[in-house]
This record gives sequence, C-alpha cells and structure tokens, in this order.
Amino acid sequence: MSEFINCPNCNSSQESGAAFCSQCGTNLSTSTEQPVPAATAQNHSAANPSQGKAIASLVLGIVAVVCIFFGYGALLGIVLAIIGIVLGTSAKKEAPSSMATAGVVLSIIALALCVISFLACVACVGLLFSVESLY
Repeated sequence: MSEFINCPNCNSSQESGAAFCSQCGTNLSTSTEQPVPAATAQNHSAANPSQGKAIASLVLGIVAVVCIFFGYGALLGIVLAIIGIVLGTSAKKEAPSSMATAGVVLSIIALALCVISFLACVACVGLLFSVESLY
C-alpha cells in the first residue's frame, strides 16, 4: 500500500514518490518552505555599508552642533561637520536614504554655525586685546 500526497497546485492525489504531478506538472520534489537567506538573518547595517556611513554622518553632525557651545571647540566642530558631509554624501550616492540626507543637512548647518561661532570667538578675543592695549 503506497502513500499519497496532494499536489500543492491542483490538489490532486499523487503517489508520495512522484517527482511531478500527473495532472498539472507541478514539481512535487521541492519543499514548500524556502530557507532563509543568510543576508536577511544578519544585521541590516552589515548588509548595507552605506547605512553605517549615514549613521556616522548624523552622529558627526550632532557632535558638531554640540561643539558650537565650547568656544574654540568650534574648530573641532568644523572638522567633524566636514567629515559628516563627506560621509553623508557618499552614503547618499551608494544607497539614497533619509538618514543620509539628515546627516548631510545637519552637518551643513553645524558647519555654518561652527564657523560663525569660531569667528565670533576670535573677534571677541581680538577685541579684548585691542581694548586692553588702549589703557
């Protein structure tokens, strides 16, 4: 007595050892469950290196904005903002994402504010020395 299976396509009864359905020709030897690809089991940032660049760009933009409040630390903010712009632009070219765009925009804003802050700090120190020399 042989066992029977149902065809997943037409639901006709087939012998369990049959490779193809005699009614519709569906391949019966393949299982219905597909293995999970290794890339989906891994972290998405490891599968997409541009995602890491986008995150780094955003973090550098945030740190550069914080550097605005530390006087001459704005010089460090300028460097970090430039690196953030480069990484964000590179990430946008590889795989456009909203996080890469946010990193670029925040880094550009941080760059402008850091330059203004640094120039204001230099101007204040220069003003102090010029006023001191008057006395």
